[in-house]
Amino acid sequence: SLRERARQLGFFMSIGSELFKLSNFSSLAALETGISLPALKRLKFTVGEVPSQLQAEWKQLSSTISAVNNY
Repeated sequence: SLRERARQLGFFMSIGSELFKLSNFSSLAALETGISLPALKRLKFTVGEVPSQLQAEWKQLSSTISAVNNY
């Protein structure tokens, strides 16, 4: 169901926060790669059900480990 998928996605996003706190950037990058797959990006309603605070935190983590302008 939609709520169950959103709960699971939120769980993985919260794991990302913990990985960042542990400075485990390799695993965080792998998790970010998985969550940003096109198949998950198409689940707009599922992502919409994830709490906005968790979405904002995830967006910050994604930009932190982004390779853009990483020189």
